[in-house]
Amino acid sequence: MVKIYSNIFPGKITGSEFWNRNGHLNDTICFLNDYYKFNFLCIPKNASNTIRKELNSKREKLFSKLNKDEQLYPIICFVRPVDDRFWSAVNTILRRKNGSTRMFLRNCDSIEKFADYIASGNDPHLASVSVLTSNIKHTDIRWYDLKVLDQLNICHPSINRNFDTLDTLKQLDIFGSKKIQSYYEKDFEIYENSKKEIENIKLKKLCHKKSLF
Repeated sequence: MVKIYSNIFPGKITGSEFWNRNGHLNDTICFLNDYYKFNFLCIPKNASNTIRKELNSKREKLFSKLNKDEQLYPIICFVRPVDDRFWSAVNTILRRKNGSTRMFLRNCDSIEKFADYIASGNDPHLASVSVLTSNIKHTDIRWYDLKVLDQLNICHPSINRNFDTLDTLKQLDIFGSKKIQSYYEKDFEIYENSKKEIENIKLKKLCHKKSLF
């Protein structure tokens, strides 16, 4: 893979400080809704901002720090097609033009190097869902297709923007490499088995009656 840009974004590399400080590869950030008693898992590029704002789940806490009452909250995680999340993550990293962008571009010399960078967990946007939730029993999580938010009339911002760099990476089919496909293998399974409709009455009520909060 040709190096697309080099050293064009000045400044100290500070990407993912928040996530690294909170151990995003060893613990999971939770958005708690205490009114309806739901625990929404914070997964970058899986509507995390929408959940925090629209579902009034603004109290954040690490999963390992939940008290006995909070541990009883149903655990909800929204997921989207793996390739959609991947390209949305790349889009966000490039758009920010900060330290995380610079680090990302430094690792675009080859597909092998890029795959190693993703697997290292340096950027939570690219970390696999299975890794970000590895401290939780997956059978305890209620997985929902992100599209259910659209069904419930919750608006979230468009993730599609045009960048020459993004188009070039897509043309090189980096996501199709065996190493990257292997890294996201469990994510494909999680999405495939995710629920396509919300059957929980309380969750439906929460999504429809945001004005209560």
